[in-house]
Amino acid sequence: MERHIRRMRRVYKRRREAFLDAVSHAFGDRATVAGDASGMHLVVRFDAAGVAARAARRGVHLVSTRRYYTGQAPPHEFIVRFTGVTERAIGFGVSRDRLIIDPGIGFAKRAEHSLAVLAGLPRLAELTNLELAGLMTVGRLVERAEAARPTFAALRELSERLRSRLAGATALGPELSMGMSDDYPIAIEEGATIVRVGRALFGERRQP
Repeated sequence: MERHIRRMRRVYKRRREAFLDAVSHAFGDRATVAGDASGMHLVVRFDAAGVAARAARRGVHLVSTRRYYTGQAPPHEFIVRFTGVTERAIGFGVSRDRLIIDPGIGFAKRAEHSLAVLAGLPRLAELTNLELAGLMTVGRLVERAEAARPTFAALRELSERLRSRLAGATALGPELSMGMSDDYPIAIEEGATIVRVGRALFGERRQP
């Protein structure tokens, strides 16, 4: 029995830590967690309404703490039980969807597209289940990979400008998804954090 108790304490500790990490990553200072020293439940207080409905769409049921207060309960405060699910399920249930935005620099895009996307960033940021992770582009079709460098440099510079202007709820992440099998070394030199190199790894795609 003692061995089983020790093992379950370790399991619950890992799951508690997974939940705390997921909440911190997804919500930052917009969520406060209490009761995290021990136990099988946590109390989470969010700074905005609508969290319970969004959680339900991901299969996570949040129980309001209102019934436990004799007076006025804090708004948007919930009890969360984390012990009955795996760390992976906790991460999925808490996490926001990551969005990498194509601002229209590079292949087959017009300036009107870029302006429309960038003007919509504040509205996208209001969707609290989305994380604006960064920007992406597809380099121009060129004969020499080096000729794609201006496209990648322009995306990096745009990311730096936007990140210096946007903060708080409208913050833009640092991801730069650019570079494919023919030009990814140039993209990496210009700051790419994500490259798409399926053809380099697996060969040409078979045509039906």
